Amino acid sequence: MVKYCPECGTEIKQRYKFCGKCGHSLPQEVPTEEEKYAEKEIDKELKKIEESISRKTVEKEPKNVEERLSAQSRDESLDVRKEKEKKESKASKKEGGTAAKKKPTYKETEKKVMTRTKKIAIIAPIIIILSIALFLVVDADGDGLNNLAEIQHGTAMFNSDSDYDGLSDRAEIDTYDTDPLSDDSDNDGLDDNMEINTYHTNPLDADYDNDGLEDGDEVQLGTNLFDSDTDDDGYKDGLDPHPTEHEWKFIDSDNDGWSDYKEYYEEGTDRYDSDTDDDGYKDGLDPHPTEHEWKFIDSDNDGWSDYKEYYETGTSILSSDTDGDGALDPRDANPLNPSYDIIRNFEWDYPHDWWDKKTWTWSLSLSRDLYNYMKQLPRISYYEGWSEYTVDPIVTNLATGLKEVAEKEGFDSYQTVSFILAFVQSLPYTEDDVTTGSDDYPRYPIETLVDEGGDCEDTSFLFAGILKELNYGVCLINPPGHVAVGVLGSDTLYGTYYELDGKRYYYCETTGSGYEIGDCPDEYINESAQIVKL
Repeated sequence: MVKYCPECGTEIKQRYKFCGKCGHSLPQEVPTEEEKYAEKEIDKELKKIEESISRKTVEKEPKNVEERLSAQSRDESLDVRKEKEKKESKASKKEGGTAAKKKPTYKETEKKVMTRTKKIAIIAPIIIILSIALFLVVDADGDGLNNLAEIQHGTAMFNSDSDYDGLSDRAEIDTYDTDPLSDDSDNDGLDDNMEINTYHTNPLDADYDNDGLEDGDEVQLGTNLFDSDTDDDGYKDGLDPHPTEHEWKFIDSDNDGWSDYKEYYEEGTDRYDSDTDDDGYKDGLDPHPTEHEWKFIDSDNDGWSDYKEYYETGTSILSSDTDGDGALDPRDANPLNPSYDIIRNFEWDYPHDWWDKKTWTWSLSLSRDLYNYMKQLPRISYYEGWSEYTVDPIVTNLATGLKEVAEKEGFDSYQTVSFILAFVQSLPYTEDDVTTGSDDYPRYPIETLVDEGGDCEDTSFLFAGILKELNYGVCLINPPGHVAVGVLGSDTLYGTYYELDGKRYYYCETTGSGYEIGDCPDEYINESAQIVKL
């Protein structure tokens, strides 16, 4: 319980009997056992102080009479003062704490000071120790390391990233084992954070791929941090003059204008041979460096490249018919040796009118080699491919001969076509299964001539091929179960025609004699047909 001086209002602790400020005596309560014990202890302490003072007095004995008298007087006055204080104390107890106001005694003041000093001497070190301990266990910068750990590692207590590399001090110490005081632990030019989170290299290994280039240098040069030979040229990046480009790009071993890299990796040419295909052109200037240039040239326009003729067949690159037997080299069964020709004689009437009828004869010398060659070619059964049957070297000779006769006779275009149609119609009609043993055997023109006849498709191919060679507009007409030819004509002509691309193609029957342009057998009139433009 707190007490206050009734005289001046000063707060007074329970153990004091008078006010320390104004000296007013205070009413005393009956002391408890604890208080009695405390008073005894206080008395003991006071006694010790008195004895100490007495010893000091004895030790300092006055040297002369004046000093002795003065010391004696001082001691007497001290004894008198003590007696006076005792009497006043007893009187204050009797009066019930109403004694007159007085100042604290010397001993009381001394005791009060000593008690306070002892408390301070005990409490202050404790407070200091506790403050220091509390400071050391606190993580002032929030980096996961307390201040004691920061002191031990030499890192900043108020900066979570002492080396400013983007990694906290604790992460560097506990996780990555990097130096928290250096942003680049391995001194390779990349800070620790970049190595870990950007490039995924080892922040403790300056040359991650062991190629002689530090990681920072690799980043600047653009080389691969995980590949010791970035350009795969056989040289480690640290020893490579051009670490990002294959060394062969700077070498031309055969001096052909192309680097070894281009030849080996891009063109497939021989980097040690300036003319890989041996065609006389250096690879760097050759449009086809891996293929002989003659493979793309046909000097005699016979359908075979100069390379094939010179290196493979042995035929002339300047003559389309090397053996002069009338068969172009590609269509000659034996292009190096002329064969005995096959002779066929033909006879036909034109015009057909009895009063104006004229009979024509023609003896043809046909190449056996060409015939044998054409005979062994595969057959084309679908109508879209029939135009191939109109292409035959013999057709050129036929067209030239028939045109010369027509011009000599003064035939116009209509008469010329009619004259050629009469020639074709003179060939006998033969069935495929009888002549070849096959139900369907389309013939090339030379086969039709040598075999001296054929069915509707065979004579149609022959007739269409001759007209096409003479630059007439023609097509093949394919009504159900039959083949005929359509000839481009004007609107003034009479007869059956089929329209193709807005133009009229007049029907020409090639089997049986007497059919004129536009004449169509009754069974095929008004029949729909497939039209094959040639």
